[in-house]
Amino acid sequence: MNKIELNVKGMGCPMCEKKIENKLSENENIKACKANHKKGLVSIKYENELDLNNIKNIINELGYNVID
Repeated sequence: MNKIELNVKGMGCPMCEKKIENKLSENENIKACKANHKKGLVSIKYENELDLNNIKNIINELGYNVID
């Protein structure tokens, strides 16, 4: 299992966390996802390949900003 953490700006509450977690959980390669609005982090555990650009685009489309 692989793990990646993304810095995400714009999350302000637990509902923001759930919004991101629920959307990313739709990806079949993502086995676990945990967002933390206080730290501005999204942790993703995944198997196989993960299209990181696609994941960043999904988060951005939800109204948040992934910081590279």
